[in-house]
Amino acid sequence: MKAFVIGLFLAAISFDLAMSACEVKLEVLECTELADGDFPLDVDGKFKVISVRNSQITKLPSNAFGSAKANIFEISDNSALEEIEANFFGSDSVVVREILIINNNKLRSFPWNNLAALVGLEKFYLISSAVPALESYLPWPASVAEIDLTDNLEISVIPPFAFQKAKHIKSLNLKNLSPELTIQSDGLYTTSLEEPSLSFFSSEELNEADMVLEKDIFGFLQDGESWTKVDARFPDFPENSFRLILKEYFDQGRTEYLSSSNGQTKVKNCDCSIAWLYKDAHKYGLSEYISLVGENNVVCEGIGPVLETTDEAFIEKMDSCPHTELPYPDQNPCEGFESLVPNPADCKCYFNCNHLGQNMGETCCPGNLVFDPILSTCNHPENDGTTESSEQLVCTGLVDGDLPLSGFGGLYESIQITTSSITALPANAFGDAQAEKVMIQDNPELISIDKTFLGAQTDLIHRLDITNAPKLGSFDWSMLETLSDLHTFVLTGSGITTLTSDIPWQAAINYIDLSNNNGITEIPANAFKKATHLASLTMNDMNKDIALRSKALQITTTQLPHLFFTTLPDGQSVIEDDAFGDVSGGELWGFLEGQFMDFPEGAFRLLLKSHFDKYSQEFIIPKNGKTQVRDCSNCSISWLYNDAFRFGRDEYKRLVGDENVVCEGIGPVLESSDDGFNAEMEDCPVTDMPGPSENPCEGHGASGGLSDTVPDDEDCHCFYHCNSLDEVSGHDCCQPGLGYDHEIPGCNWEDQVPGCQE
Repeated sequence: MKAFVIGLFLAAISFDLAMSACEVKLEVLECTELADGDFPLDVDGKFKVISVRNSQITKLPSNAFGSAKANIFEISDNSALEEIEANFFGSDSVVVREILIINNNKLRSFPWNNLAALVGLEKFYLISSAVPALESYLPWPASVAEIDLTDNLEISVIPPFAFQKAKHIKSLNLKNLSPELTIQSDGLYTTSLEEPSLSFFSSEELNEADMVLEKDIFGFLQDGESWTKVDARFPDFPENSFRLILKEYFDQGRTEYLSSSNGQTKVKNCDCSIAWLYKDAHKYGLSEYISLVGENNVVCEGIGPVLETTDEAFIEKMDSCPHTELPYPDQNPCEGFESLVPNPADCKCYFNCNHLGQNMGETCCPGNLVFDPILSTCNHPENDGTTESSEQLVCTGLVDGDLPLSGFGGLYESIQITTSSITALPANAFGDAQAEKVMIQDNPELISIDKTFLGAQTDLIHRLDITNAPKLGSFDWSMLETLSDLHTFVLTGSGITTLTSDIPWQAAINYIDLSNNNGITEIPANAFKKATHLASLTMNDMNKDIALRSKALQITTTQLPHLFFTTLPDGQSVIEDDAFGDVSGGELWGFLEGQFMDFPEGAFRLLLKSHFDKYSQEFIIPKNGKTQVRDCSNCSISWLYNDAFRFGRDEYKRLVGDENVVCEGIGPVLESSDDGFNAEMEDCPVTDMPGPSENPCEGHGASGGLSDTVPDDEDCHCFYHCNSLDEVSGHDCCQPGLGYDHEIPGCNWEDQVPGCQE
């Protein structure tokens, strides 16, 4: 019956379109030799591709394809086409994945603002047109990964921030634009963290001599991200666009940046204006800089590559040029500093200063956080302290008996115990010394820490770091009860074996790092539930067989925190049902970054659906490898396949991560081309969304397929979403101070909600 219905549907389409020179080939609606009067087409149905080519149309109007929908629109080789109107693809813009507009040489008008409607767009090609200009702040959707603007010879300006909103771009092609092109400041600014690549050059017959590169074309001075690889032939190599990027990549240990595969970048003026490159390379690392700019690249005419030339006169000239500072803002904020320095013009931001007092870039705190100069970290505005302290108390080489300290009374910026042979931190270890940061680092013999080692200063401490103490076998978690203003807690590289349930995190805690504690074999229930303002939890390189127990990662913070989680390789880690607490209530993790060794339904299904309901653009970010499905031989992973095709395949692909959640020998569950596997998934039964042992939605499902809500009996602030099948389809909580009032239904003041007045 299914094949019969499809056959009738396709036959009907072919009949309706016979007079319009269109035909259906498999999932492609292909139209040729159309004229302006043929639009809008009288067509209905869903296609993979709609193609209009080799036609004499002058305009592609709004809703050009009637009620038809498609994932890909290909508009190519239409020699008379001059204008494309907004919404030419129709009203169902969310299903559009690719726009390919190629070889329409008279096309001058394109509706750039219409990009905002294409929320699922992944690929955009505008190639060989007469479009005259780009615009600043083009509304690229966050989903777009590939942009190609090759052979648009009328584009003479790349304005500031033209690609800023392409937050996940992986590839940008800007080949053969106008020979009089000007790239304005911030024209190539990117915010992408996807290690994007940039291609930029002109064909040999185009003269690049009139191209202009303004100051800071990459926006690096404005805190932009950077293009990881640039395949380009630039018309010049100005200091104020390239110098900081090269130094940043050198500091990161990268071995490539520029490629000259399409021709050499030539320097316009080979006087002292290029000496910065020569001097930086010889100062920091010549071979490394040659790798970054590319061999036989960045060339002075008659001399050769600036970094490889043997021309003695040129070398003597470079040596005689004056040294210049790295080109950061008008005055150097790092002069006299070698750490993090607040930006006086923006309380959210700080400068990264190296040991030479040079500014190596600016970073800004996420969300509503501001930079706290006392803690040298991001903090909540209300906790941004200004306690007067200017010195660090650093103790090295200590042995047992040297503690408690005496004779060091006073208030310090930090107290550090490092590279010592002590086996224990006793009570009141620092005597009368006090500090907001306490750092216990690289003490290989440390075995025990007294729960009162901080003495009476506990309400002063903002940060506590205990790192690289491999013999430290235990930690008294009750110590945290007294640290009322602790914002950052780091305990890494220790020998501890146990976390406890209901660790008494105080409300101030924002950042927790428990990485590389290989002795911890399980995360118990509610270990982080009391961290009510948690912003980030890091647990990387954990035990390869670690078990995440039910509710292990349940949280109560409303800040959509970031979880970083990886295990050592070759293990059999366990993720129990409801490990993230979503089924039993609780707030949502904003992002999970790492590698999970399985993807069980009871832990991830409702979590994904909740993020889908909230229109999240991403959730799981693969790191150190892909998440593997432990057993793909039965229907245990079919829930993911069926939910994705039921609710939104492309949306689920973005939520689980590109090419992530993999079956061995098959590939990504949601991107597999294995016909046998796909058929097996489709034959598996569709199962209900997981929920509590007693289904709160039974008898409460919404009519007409709409979502209804019921209170969470365990938490008066929260509620479940119920679908028309009486299934749990999501879980939400009200903002702090509000409870869920089923009579409204909606969130209400706590004192107006029965049982929620406390």
